[in-house]
Amino acid sequence: MWSFLLFTLVSSDCVKSNYFTECSASLTRDIIVAGSSDCGKEYPKIYPSQDCTFPCGPGTYLDITEGAMSCLPCQSGTYSIGGGEILGGDGESWESSLSKVISECYINVDDIDYYNLNCTGWTQSDNILISGETTKGYTYTAGLSFSFSIVKQGTVTVTYRKDTVHLNGYKVGFFSIFLNLEMKHFDDEIDDSTWKTITLPLDPGNYEFYLEYRTMKSAKNIEPHAYVSEIRVIGTDWSSTHCHPCKRGGNLPGSSKCDLCDFNYYWDGFDCKTCPNDKYSLKGSVGEESCQPRLECTENDYKHIYSNCTNSSRNLTYQWKEPILCAYQNYTLPSGKYNLSCETCKQGHFIEKTGDVTKCVACPDGKYISNDTNNKCENCTAGYYALKIYNYSDWTELPENFTTNCIMTDGTVCLDSSGWIPSTYYLTTGKNLQSHSEVFLNRYFDIESNFGIIKFEYEFINFQGGSLDAYVDGAWSGGWSQSDFQTGTISLTQGLHYVQWTYWPNSTNSEEIRIYSIKIHGSIEGGAKLCAKCLDGSYSTSGSAICSLCSPGNSSNTDNTGCIPCQNYYYSPIEGSKCYKCPSGTISNNNRTNCIATDYTYLSDETFYLGNITGRGVTEGVYTTGICDMPSSKLYCHQTFYGPLPGDKKNFYVSVMNPSQIVLPSVSYYFKPTSAFAYAVMEKKELTKFKEGSSDVCKNDKAVVSLGSIVSGVNRVREGLKIDYSQGDYCDKYQRTYNSSLLLYCDKSANIGWPAHNNTRHCFYEFVWKTKYGCPVCMFEDMNTIYSSCENGKRTYKKIEGSYCILPFDGDIEWTEPCWDPVLFSWPMLVAGILIGILLLSALVSLLMYVKYHKGYRQLEDQSRNIS
Repeated sequence: MWSFLLFTLVSSDCVKSNYFTECSASLTRDIIVAGSSDCGKEYPKIYPSQDCTFPCGPGTYLDITEGAMSCLPCQSGTYSIGGGEILGGDGESWESSLSKVISECYINVDDIDYYNLNCTGWTQSDNILISGETTKGYTYTAGLSFSFSIVKQGTVTVTYRKDTVHLNGYKVGFFSIFLNLEMKHFDDEIDDSTWKTITLPLDPGNYEFYLEYRTMKSAKNIEPHAYVSEIRVIGTDWSSTHCHPCKRGGNLPGSSKCDLCDFNYYWDGFDCKTCPNDKYSLKGSVGEESCQPRLECTENDYKHIYSNCTNSSRNLTYQWKEPILCAYQNYTLPSGKYNLSCETCKQGHFIEKTGDVTKCVACPDGKYISNDTNNKCENCTAGYYALKIYNYSDWTELPENFTTNCIMTDGTVCLDSSGWIPSTYYLTTGKNLQSHSEVFLNRYFDIESNFGIIKFEYEFINFQGGSLDAYVDGAWSGGWSQSDFQTGTISLTQGLHYVQWTYWPNSTNSEEIRIYSIKIHGSIEGGAKLCAKCLDGSYSTSGSAICSLCSPGNSSNTDNTGCIPCQNYYYSPIEGSKCYKCPSGTISNNNRTNCIATDYTYLSDETFYLGNITGRGVTEGVYTTGICDMPSSKLYCHQTFYGPLPGDKKNFYVSVMNPSQIVLPSVSYYFKPTSAFAYAVMEKKELTKFKEGSSDVCKNDKAVVSLGSIVSGVNRVREGLKIDYSQGDYCDKYQRTYNSSLLLYCDKSANIGWPAHNNTRHCFYEFVWKTKYGCPVCMFEDMNTIYSSCENGKRTYKKIEGSYCILPFDGDIEWTEPCWDPVLFSWPMLVAGILIGILLLSALVSLLMYVKYHKGYRQLEDQSRNIS
């Protein structure tokens, strides 16, 4: 075998070449230097047992001369990464690299994974990897894995993009990267127009790399895919043994990457060459055939330059736009114009004169200039602020701080477009773009007001189904695909934001998009033509550029000139918020920053007694009375919280509408300490996948996370009483917050009971407390009645708790009423009573008969006397 190898090396061209054997256990290897007979008879040479750990940095390669190893710079047109491998992209093509990785897929049916069944894995096309296919209705996962060893501090870099959509209120389309089974990157952002590059650090050791894309195909998500352009691993060797050739552009010697050839140049495989004078090329062109005949110049190829306005006039000259792509040799720029009228100032600007020179200047902060012609900036009145507006409508050239570019779906530069083109009166994407291309317009906007708005006017020309999307800080903000003249709107919060407009042509055709104006409200740019009223929760004094925020517990007065405390039963939880009404069954706390429980919670026609489980006493935020006073409970009460409550591999602490800050030994807050109603103690690695780049303030692996800082609802449910907590700490990159709920389940058999974790959903935790305090207070008609026997003419009545209600106090409700002895109503007494009644009735009848006959006898007696 050695003789065959040496024969092959000797028979090669007259080029000195190095060949390296594998490193041995002692970290040594042989280096073979070969060359043809024209290079000298001493070749081939073998240098045994050379040190494998000899380091060469990026841009260099390992060489050996006269037995000594050295690091030589890569030649122009080549590059190195200093010891590593590149799959796809600028390295080995995916067609060749697929043999080095394991591609798999699986579907999930009824919580069971079926591998490589009814699905396809990753495939390559145009030197990118594309996730496979499955049938509708299944959760589909495409996995890609390979192993490597790192011998020095290194990195793994993945360039990818993926489809993520909203389906039925949930995100679908997750991209994850694992190293040795530990998740290192998770992405569910809806920003699939952007190629992303994620770099992960690597310590020396062995690694199992696993990449997966999980999605679901449906009628609303017809062809979801993820795309991988390149996987670059640095650190698999101490040095590069050769330099990679540049495929699309050259560079200087000693480079770690390839640079594209500039406009009007092309890459010939060794150098950037100039196109012939009658031809042009775009940046990144490869081969002389990419030089295209220059087209006839138009007014869009040059720009107009105005001089300062001196003595009420100005001059106009013309210059070529760079780079010059048209046939400028055959075109003469227009002659200059002189003594032209000075420009009309934009909104919010006034004319400033210095000697003979006048110019338009924006009004100072806090001032505005109305549409009248007095040329004077005035203060905004208290309660209002000067809202700055700036309108970009002159597209002679791309305005300052705007950038533009065009890339293909595989991440390479477009060959027929360099981005949006300024055309004097509008920006245009141009026509006949390549399919699978994307044209970007980018800019940072600094919003100084409490909020900002971007309004832009656009139009599709020859609409063919393309789309225009906007992204703010990498997250999708809106999309437009209507053919007629339209106005798009992008909303921004206070602060610095990166905004991207992206055009996706549906296919190669004559479609183009034109943007006629971009107007920004509330940024640091431009001047103010009007004063805007401060929002509720903020205020201003006269001459303000922004509105100040009211402190928690306060909100702005009716004219927004100052702050006043929230009324009772209202609260303001954060800076700059208005006063919100507390949910039913709660009252506002002393400083009006939150809502808390009372001993009795009143909900429409029902009342709940919570005094024994809220723990509220005289001092807010302190547990002073209630079940935690019992010896059996004290060990599981912390400040105003019950816990720890285990569940979902975490520990929880929950209060009953009695917020405070929890203090736990050796565990710090992941975010800043805050008052809350519920907390979780979580593993920090579980949190960092959503909050990349956050400062690591904890010394251990756990952190305290708020699960709700306000009471957002107190509601009667069939099982008892449900309390909702919301606005906890941030849960993910989209600033969704943790929320939780506590169900006080009516269960008198549990007596006091104890809370427990019941369920977990993304960013939401549910707790259930089976307790008698989940039952409403008994109304009189809900109670059962018992009574005593009649003694001494009196009976005792007593009301006791019903089956599904409680009494909030010890003792019973009882009273007495008069009654008769039951002996009077026995059978003998009834018979005697009847007989007595009969005798009395007979006596009465006899008396009446006697009276009747006695009266008749007297009448006869009187008649007898009269006759006689």
